[in-house]
Order: sequence, then structure tokens, then C-alpha cells
Amino acid sequence: STEDAREWTASAAGDLGTKGRELSDKLKGVSIFLIGMMGSGKTSAGELFAKSLGSYSFIDTDDLIEKLTGVTIAEIFETEGEAEFRKVETMVMDSVKAYIRTVVSTGGGAAMDKANWAAFQSGVVVYLDVPAEVLAARLDKSAEEVASRPMLADGEEEQNTLEKVSKLLGERRGKDEQTDGG
Repeated sequence: STEDAREWTASAAGDLGTKGRELSDKLKGVSIFLIGMMGSGKTSAGELFAKSLGSYSFIDTDDLIEKLTGVTIAEIFETEGEAEFRKVETMVMDSVKAYIRTVVSTGGGAAMDKANWAAFQSGVVVYLDVPAEVLAARLDKSAEEVASRPMLADGEEEQNTLEKVSKLLGERRGKDEQTDGG
């Protein structure tokens, strides 16, 4: 019933809050870096994770890049190219490594750049491992969603989202799995 669902949700939220505060004490202010493919849920999970930890804040590096540059990630890719975007991403990662008590949602390709691993070493890295089929289903929800993801625009035109995501996942999996927990 709806009432049972509300009770379960309230109970789970209470448990999450209690466990989050316990984990926060054990982390002693060390930041958490969430890595994984686009669509893996880094932003959604990161916001919930930070809230459950209590004293932690949340940062999405893609949002930060857009605020700093005044343009979207897709526009940076289109006008400047991926290499320039990665330079900006690395500068942002270099600045957030100094933060404490922060859950950081990184861009989908952040783990591919060796320079970003220096930032990751200042915290705990968690890889959100999501199957390609689930990622493709999430990313295919709307044309706007696909358009906001420049890495989906790359590749062969005849490839569908699942094929593009599977290819990227294969290229990135080794780097992403070098984490503290996933």
C-alpha cells in the first residue's frame, strides 16, 4: 500500500542518514570523487550521498565548468574541441582536490586523464559501474539529453546510443576500475 511505501521510505531515509553520519565520522573530512560513464548517476547519487553524510557539500565538475566558462560542455566541444575541454576539466579537478568534506561528481571522461588522478589521490574514488544497456536507456530518454552529451555526437552516424556507449565503456573501463571502491 501507499502507507507501507511511505513508512519504508521514511525508514530507509532515516537509516541512510544514520549510516551517512557514521561514515562521515570515519571519513574524517576526506572528499569522495565519483567517477563513471555519462548517465551512470554520478550527479544524482552524489547529491544524495552528500546529504546523507550531513557535513559534506556537493560539487558537479561539469556544472562548475559551465559556470566558469559561461557556455555548455557541448558548446566547448563544438567550438574548442575535446582537448581544450579536457584542459579546463583538469584545471577544475586541480582546484577541487583542495576541498574537504565534499562529494565530487566528475565528468564521464575525467578518469581518462592521468593528471586528474593526482586530484583523485586527495580523496576516496568510487566508480559507479552501470551496464551499457542501462546507460543507453537513460541517455536515450530525449533528443535534448543526447544533444547535451558531446561524446554521443562523436563516432559513426549509423551507430546507435548503445553502440556508442558500449565503445566508450570498453575504452574507459580499465581506468575507471582503478578506484578505491565501486
